[in-house]
Amino acid sequence: MDGKYIADVHKKYGKIKMKTYPNMTLMKQLKWMIFNGVKQIRPIYYTNYIKEDVKKMLAEKYDWEWYGGHHLDNRFTAFYHRYFMPKRFGIDMRIIEQSALVRSKQITKEQAKEEMAKVPYEDPKAIEIMEFVKKRLGYSDNEFQSLMEAPKRSFREFKNYKKTFVRLKPLLWLMYKLELAPKSFYTKYTRKD
Repeated sequence: MDGKYIADVHKKYGKIKMKTYPNMTLMKQLKWMIFNGVKQIRPIYYTNYIKEDVKKMLAEKYDWEWYGGHHLDNRFTAFYHRYFMPKRFGIDMRIIEQSALVRSKQITKEQAKEEMAKVPYEDPKAIEIMEFVKKRLGYSDNEFQSLMEAPKRSFREFKNYKKTFVRLKPLLWLMYKLELAPKSFYTKYTRKD
């Protein structure tokens, strides 16, 4: 959601032109939301979503197979969620799904704690995906290890829209109230943290 950040990181570290990458600048985003009237509709916000019931229906009706977790349907996002973020930064994205399931009383706190006790990047599937991504990006074992051990950086070290989003808080609140932007966009990007 921060095209300025993506452009600055790419300018400093990218090696391949972003010709086909659809980077969303703030102006494009505002035009898209306000002038083009494109609304982001989140159907799950309006349904009584019971995860196990949905999985069962998809499997029966479409021969769908469970891929093992939230955002694991794509190998690169699986790598990001199950290997890169927990191993590199100690950020375990599973907590989002587990806490939502606890809040909606689909699982107990104990079940969530049990799931969270598993180390995501030690899972054989996570290791397999890491090897796939490493090969796909053309990294040797040493290059990949160097990247994983490189000094950690903060988004604050790069150009980004954070301060702009905070300054535009009243506009983004109005956009949320007029249903031009989702509430999650407003709450996530306008905090002063």
